[in-house]
Amino acid sequence: MGSGGALMATMPASSTSPSTQPPQTSLSLLLADDCTAGVWLRQQGGSTSGRYMQVACFQGHTDSVMRAAWSSDGRMVATGSSNGVVCLWQPVEAALTARRNLGHAGVRQLGALEGHPEEVYACLFLPPTSSSSDGGSASSSGGATPQRLVTASGESLFLWDVATQRQLQQVAPAPPPQAAAGEEYQVPERWRAGYLFGLAVQPDGPLLGAACSDGRLRLWSRDGGDASLSPLCTLPWNQAMGADCCFGLGGLFCAVSKDGSVVMMDVRQGACLQHLKLETPLLSCTLLPDGSGGQCLAAAGADGGVHFVDVTSGKVASLFPEEGPERPLLCATLSADGSTLAASGEAVVLGEHDLPAGETQEAAAAPGHQRAPKWSPIHVWQRALQR
Repeated sequence: MGSGGALMATMPASSTSPSTQPPQTSLSLLLADDCTAGVWLRQQGGSTSGRYMQVACFQGHTDSVMRAAWSSDGRMVATGSSNGVVCLWQPVEAALTARRNLGHAGVRQLGALEGHPEEVYACLFLPPTSSSSDGGSASSSGGATPQRLVTASGESLFLWDVATQRQLQQVAPAPPPQAAAGEEYQVPERWRAGYLFGLAVQPDGPLLGAACSDGRLRLWSRDGGDASLSPLCTLPWNQAMGADCCFGLGGLFCAVSKDGSVVMMDVRQGACLQHLKLETPLLSCTLLPDGSGGQCLAAAGADGGVHFVDVTSGKVASLFPEEGPERPLLCATLSADGSTLAASGEAVVLGEHDLPAGETQEAAAAPGHQRAPKWSPIHVWQRALQR
């Protein structure tokens, strides 16, 4: 997927606790290629352009941080890196109300998950499931469902028990379907291994899905109260590298690719709802309610815009940042309540023309004055309330 960029992951809004976080704030993660993951706190009274302040920085990785995920309760973060290590950590309570950057002192590392064969291109916490008939979802003490983490590296998924930090399973995808007579698959040879990108979990069902480097879509099922994962099928889709995917309600499954292709399907019926192609590579996607009971796909594009595709009609509308130069957007994510959309862009090396007005190059190089060598734009949009 490339390096030199930044990805943003927004903490689920439903996990906000008045006892640990002031009202009208939100936390986000910003991943960089300097082996760190920053915790950014949205300030009270912040505008829709996103007044964010960094309050903590996780520095436990030794290689570029590729992916991040918040746990459903907002208390833990998983970050995956290029050297195949996933770190578990949490912001300390002081960072949630800080008025300055606490740096590494603002986080606490909980552990490291090793054993991935290559880069970690996806990680997510599985949402709790209801009790299964075999009792697999209950803990040994009769309490809540054990917390599970799923990571993706190479062609395989890895299932982890978060409490014990033990790997429960490594599961390969289902084999690809046989090509029809005379059909030749045109994905470049270097991507035919089917690396798993853009892992997603179904919010109202048992499925996991991935958009893959060989242009195919792969599905797995969550079994026995998340005691294991089972490969279901591999679906032909595209002849370009898949970039990301997401599930919606009612069996909706969507994916985007680096050639601009978009597919929307109903996994309950195996039916394709929309298949279209935009004029720009698409690198990330998320689903949001359209305000009238339907759903809309928001995809981050290499042209610097967020492109909205109506699930029913397939009509496309685009939104571009109002300020700053055009930079490819690598990630778009939605808050749990659907009110805020955040996107982060490709990092750029700062030059003299990027200095704030009135600041000279000599002043910027003065002792004790440190400027970040790179800048990663973060864009935040809030949905206008219907009156």
